[in-house]
Amino acid sequence: MIKYGHHAYSCPSDLMGGFAGHFLLVSGTKIMQLPASMPLEVACPISCATATIASAMETAKSIQGETVVVFGAGMLGVTACAMAKELGAAQVVCVENSALRRESSLFFGADVAIEDSQLGEVVRDLTNGRGADCMLECSGSNQAFESGMNVMRLGGRIVLLGAVFPKEPVPFALDRIVRRNLSIAGVHNYAPRNLRQAVDFLSASAVKYPFASLVSAWYPFTQIERAVEHASSGKAIRIGIKPTPDPESP
Repeated sequence: MIKYGHHAYSCPSDLMGGFAGHFLLVSGTKIMQLPASMPLEVACPISCATATIASAMETAKSIQGETVVVFGAGMLGVTACAMAKELGAAQVVCVENSALRRESSLFFGADVAIEDSQLGEVVRDLTNGRGADCMLECSGSNQAFESGMNVMRLGGRIVLLGAVFPKEPVPFALDRIVRRNLSIAGVHNYAPRNLRQAVDFLSASAVKYPFASLVSAWYPFTQIERAVEHASSGKAIRIGIKPTPDPESP
């Protein structure tokens, strides 16, 4: 499997980095044509967050009429809220400790946006004590996983997406998984069919949900240091970089 956008430049045949004006495609790479009317702000996350969430929904199976808990309201989280709603979830609960991001999730399909400490009570009230049907963990937080485990119904499904960096192990008793018939799956990346699903989803839903607003600012390559600094500040969900030619170059 080749993963574009994650390679540092080492030689002319290794043009697969993300911060580049050109890169090489490996033979067999699937390419999707985007609608001409789709803005860059909407299109940029397709090959990352949107397609990954499409893969996660496929893993979660049907969520029609279910109560879905989404941890995190970054790009993955708000996309998960919107896609869950479009796939027929009866109730989407977004768990996010940042007040600003919590509020944002309400514009992307979340019916309820809460802090972690409120989760148990809210899920009990929404499901008459039955528990959540499906959990999508998009934050990468150990605490989120532990909190979510406690609110799942018998036969519930847990899909993990956010934990992509090494952290301390999470201890839990195996009998909780066995006796409650829980399913736990991890999703990292996606198949070409999920990329097609992502394009179709945003083509149909970009007007309904404010995806374009998630890219707060654009920078040219010549200001890439400023772009990275802005992105690292935590004040924006996404920052865009355009391969705009340097006006001072010959």
